[in-house]
Amino acid sequence: MEPRTLNYIAEACEGRVIWGDPAQVVSGICIDSRQVRSGECFFAIRGSSNDGHKFVVEALQRGATAAVVEPGRVHILPGLQAALIEVQDTRRALVALARRYRMDFNPVVIGVAGSNGKTTVKELLGQVIGACMKAVWSPASYNNEIGVPLTVLQLSNEHKVLVAELGTNHPGELAPLIEIVKPQIGILTSIGREHLEFFGSIEGVLEEERQLAALLPAEGVLVINGDDQFCRRAISETRAKVITVGFDTSCQWRAVQTRLLTGGIKFEVQAPSPDYCGVYEVPLIGKHQAVNVLFVLAVCAELGLPPKRVRTALIRCKTAPMRMELQEIGGVRVINDAYNANPDSMVAALRALSGLPGRGRRIAVLGEMAELGDQSPILHREVGKEAAKLQIDQLITVGSLAKFIAEGARTNGLGRTMEFETPEDAVRALLSIAQPGDVILIKASRRAKLERIVEGLRQAMWDKQKCCTI
Repeated sequence: MEPRTLNYIAEACEGRVIWGDPAQVVSGICIDSRQVRSGECFFAIRGSSNDGHKFVVEALQRGATAAVVEPGRVHILPGLQAALIEVQDTRRALVALARRYRMDFNPVVIGVAGSNGKTTVKELLGQVIGACMKAVWSPASYNNEIGVPLTVLQLSNEHKVLVAELGTNHPGELAPLIEIVKPQIGILTSIGREHLEFFGSIEGVLEEERQLAALLPAEGVLVINGDDQFCRRAISETRAKVITVGFDTSCQWRAVQTRLLTGGIKFEVQAPSPDYCGVYEVPLIGKHQAVNVLFVLAVCAELGLPPKRVRTALIRCKTAPMRMELQEIGGVRVINDAYNANPDSMVAALRALSGLPGRGRRIAVLGEMAELGDQSPILHREVGKEAAKLQIDQLITVGSLAKFIAEGARTNGLGRTMEFETPEDAVRALLSIAQPGDVILIKASRRAKLERIVEGLRQAMWDKQKCCTI
């Protein structure tokens, strides 16, 4: 963040400086008192489990120059040198500040929305564009009313491009995020069965996600997944230029002859930009990743980036943690995709597991998919049916809802299933059956915390190695 005065922040937030010098300058924004750096302004955000107002004094003691607080919620210690800005709602104040700060700059802004693949596409774009020019992109999954403002507030005068991941799990959440970042380029990765508890149906998801298409400027660019019929329906909503990517022959940017490799994929690109055509090999797991790469190539071509530098950056790219993240533990390949899940991403991950080259067994460890509403049992069974269709060698489910995955698998002929209630139980089972050369997929919604399985396997292998060296 570029330095800004307390008065600037107060005006942007529709608040007032109630203590300290309004001309005092801050160098950044922070919402976590444990991570605050000297000279930053701490926003006391109230969350579902914690209230930032409890940590204001700690943040100031750690070096924060000021804090943004709500009326009557903070009592400052005598003698503590600090400034306070009072606002009615700190969450809304953070959004308002980001919206005002965004207008101070003129970068190319790329907004990434959709049901699946947002974080992967955002990461690829950030890494590739960042290799060619100064760019800033959303850390981790900063894609909500807190994360998007914090991403925007990372902008500085040197940045030419901002890549913002835009998420939603309730109707009406996406449009305000779009209004904050004001993208000129929009990417719609897919429209799938996500958060059906709140959207009701895939039509409800489409209604929400199509806001990106509707809010792009006429001089903007919308890049969509041309293989997705629901994404195509969003085309009628936009005034912007439309680019389609995918496997279908109708797509402008197309991936053909896709091959799955031990540690990635290889495919040929056919595109309207001749310099971007040719064979690509990238370290990403699953055929569906070819479409994610096409999003990146299409945007890079629009930005006029050098194709050779783009290709080199793609070869070196890394996935975000817990998103089809391939690692080896004790001779076993583990695909850690434990960050999130819905029925469509589950199926894509299972197909990626099934298609990986190698002689070892394919073991799927699947947890529950959250926020699917009344359709949850049916959709979990559907995932189990896909596991049976792909002839997965061993299915392990974790959690109460995941039992429907096992049920769907058995109903469709897959007898090799095991059901557990906790990740720790699954770790013990895996340690008893996994052999060198096997491939294990671990996937579930965030609340299942299946990354604990990866940690458990790694710890067990570490303990085994220590025992062998004693």
